[in-house]
Formats: sequence, structure tokens, C-alpha cells
Amino acid sequence: MGFVKLWKFAQESEFGETKRDAMALLNKNFALGLSPFFLSLVLLPLAVTKGRKESVSNMAIGIFVAVAYYGIGNLFTNLESSLFLSTFGWWGPNAICLCLGLPLLLRFEKTG
Repeated sequence: MGFVKLWKFAQESEFGETKRDAMALLNKNFALGLSPFFLSLVLLPLAVTKGRKESVSNMAIGIFVAVAYYGIGNLFTNLESSLFLSTFGWWGPNAICLCLGLPLLLRFEKTG
């Protein structure tokens, strides 16, 4: 189902399980679509500060951050006790990457 159809379905359906599922799917798709931007805020400063000599450790850090990103997103989404977390669960990892990545990026800019 495309974005427009899913959006109309979420707006027209009664408040309940189907509306929550449609909104959760919309938020998940949008948050995952923006994930490369938020992950790059963390990974780029880490990769540059490690240098080119440490390519294996850079790759390991990148894999760890990516796995942690998707693990946190799945954890937040599967918390069914809260409507907010189950709908906006995939925005949690983006917020964490933003909060961790901006200071790293600003610190890199000051030293460079």
C-alpha cells in the first residue's frame, strides 16, 4: 500500500487497532527513511577521528552502531503498553543518534 492510500486509511478509519497500526507503519517508514541521515551524524565523526589506519575498527564500530540502532527501534516499537512508544518507537533511535551525533560533530569541527 502506498503512502497516500495508507495516509487516507489512517485518517478515515475509526480510532482503534487499525488506525494505530496504520499510523505506526507510516511513522516507521518515515523514520527508517531518515535513518541514514541520523546514523551519519554519529558514524562520520567517529570514522574521521579514528583515521584511515583503523579501517577494521571503523567498520566494527559502524556495524555495532547500526545493529544497536535497529535493536533500539525494535525494542521501542514492541513496547505495546504505551500507544506513544508503539507508534513513534522508530523515532527513538533517531533522537538518540541526534543527541549523540551533534556533540561529536561540533567537537570535530572545533578541533579540525
